[in-house]
Amino acid sequence: MPNYLDVFGISTDNVQSLSDFHKKHQLNFLLLADPKMSIVSAYNTKMPVVNYSKRWTFIINPDLVIEFINQDVDAASDGESVVKKIIELQLKVGKNKSK
Repeated sequence: MPNYLDVFGISTDNVQSLSDFHKKHQLNFLLLADPKMSIVSAYNTKMPVVNYSKRWTFIINPDLVIEFINQDVDAASDGESVVKKIIELQLKVGKNKSK
């Protein structure tokens, strides 16, 4: 993963559960606990009936503007597709700046 990106996973699980999960899977990004579902509610990713978040990916630019949302995440390949999408968005921004 490029070192100029900040990647976070957000879950409705508690801190201890996320810490255990992080260690078990040796993740190279931070997991943030949202047991009160404030972030989940703000991004409208709460699943109906249950207190879980949908597995969506948001790409947010440095100005905190959402540039892209993937609502069909495949956990096995999402990291690679996110990096490709970020590169695509950066190239688009570069082209727009040169006009």
